[in-house]
Amino acid sequence: MEERFNDKIESTHQELQRLDERLAYYHKIEGALLAIERMPENRLPATQLLDDLELPKDVMLADITQAIERFELERDALQEFFEDTLKTYTTYQEMKDHLKSREASTHKQETEEKSL
Repeated sequence: MEERFNDKIESTHQELQRLDERLAYYHKIEGALLAIERMPENRLPATQLLDDLELPKDVMLADITQAIERFELERDALQEFFEDTLKTYTTYQEMKDHLKSREASTHKQETEEKSL
């Protein structure tokens, strides 16, 4: 059971990192598109960034914003799952430690009774 918790925690953590990378990528695109739209003096560097990212010239800010919103929702849900899994794992560890402590106490008590 402990191994399954560890595997789930690790895979969820890795997926959160992938989502963070995707979000960073889309935020770069969003920033470049906003610069092109709102700051003509930054048009050239923003256009160069979009070219470097090999994006089509007709990419729309609304599409990028929508993708960011989807990834953020997915990330929030996954983060909640991750936190719930950690909480459950912590509870599991506490119960396991409590049982070990009770067993050790019972064993100690039995040993003391036998020595009398």
